[in-house]
Amino acid sequence: MIWLLMGAGALGAVVRLLLERGFQPRPVTGASPWAGWPIGILLANLIGTVLLGLVIGYARQHAIDVHPRSWSHRGWDGRWAWLLATGLCGSLSTVSTLFVGVHALATRQPSRGVCYLLGTLVLGLAAGMLGFTAGNLIG
Repeated sequence: MIWLLMGAGALGAVVRLLLERGFQPRPVTGASPWAGWPIGILLANLIGTVLLGLVIGYARQHAIDVHPRSWSHRGWDGRWAWLLATGLCGSLSTVSTLFVGVHALATRQPSRGVCYLLGTLVLGLAAGMLGFTAGNLIG
């Protein structure tokens, strides 16, 4: 099972890298408030958060235990939920890449870094609630 967890983590990291590379920040200019924002990092974090909310909402709705201490006591449903939550979603949405983006913006203009951080947190909470609600509605 550890190999599946590592594979899911690797998949999440690759998807995050592809999003970061595919959505490179535009040069910072005075014309656009979004210029320089690491949109790829934002997308990776939001997608990972929606998926995590979906997994947790689904697990809650179907009484699937996703707690790490009960690994040996739960069935395959719980193990798959844990695999998706920690492996895929955990490596797709990382705090470290968020702060890399915040630092890149804040070194040029501190207000842009603060706006990016606050925007990511607000959008992340909304994405998590959306995923959780959708997970509760499935099946």
